[in-house]
Amino acid sequence: MENEFDVLDGTDEFPYPISIARTDFKNFNEEEIDQFLYKNHRFTSIDILIKELSQLSNSLNQTLLDLVNNDYNDFIKLGKSINGGFDLINLISGDLKGFKLELTNYQNKFNTSYETLDNVLNKRQQLIELKTSAKLNLLLHDQVVEFDNYIEQKDTIDLSTELKKLTGLYLSISNINQFLESRQSNQFQETYLANKISSLKYEFKSYLDQLAKREITNNKKDSSLILEILNVYKMIGLESDLLDLIHK
Repeated sequence: MENEFDVLDGTDEFPYPISIARTDFKNFNEEEIDQFLYKNHRFTSIDILIKELSQLSNSLNQTLLDLVNNDYNDFIKLGKSINGGFDLINLISGDLKGFKLELTNYQNKFNTSYETLDNVLNKRQQLIELKTSAKLNLLLHDQVVEFDNYIEQKDTIDLSTELKKLTGLYLSISNINQFLESRQSNQFQETYLANKISSLKYEFKSYLDQLAKREITNNKKDSSLILEILNVYKMIGLESDLLDLIHK
């Protein structure tokens, strides 16, 4: 049985479809219809099988007609020899049509399942985006609060550490805020944080200008701190403002 249903039937040749012939029904066992179709015609499309069976039926009809015209006695003998042959052909043709209908129903079910799965994946993606926005809003809020606390305590730590901490918070807040603004809908950020972030940016710029002025006018200049301040101005795209402060 395993060799009988092997795709290549034990050969290295490609399994090309073969046509149904009259000789296929010689000594045919009606209980082996499935095995017959699978073994001989599993690579042939259903439409072609139906067409070939119809052509075979028409050919047999014409042969019978010719035999009647040429030899009535041979016609009688042939009629007896193929008794039930048309019923068998019609039976196979009916099974093929039913199988084709069953395949169509399965295809419709698969299409429906695909649409359902696609909707589920879209909803899941929307949920992931919503959770991501919620987490970023919470992080943004925490960083805004932390920035405010550092601004209030800015004279309690050394200037270099203070500058690095405030700059890190400023850049992080700016990047998160830019990402959230690119989303189609972010009501929390627009309602509660937009004005605060605008104020925070102005506050950081003011802090940076004051720190730059103090170091520029300081008799004991800290070159490494001045270099850090310059780099911060470059990172936020405002190095021209620092040049204006230097020339004043």
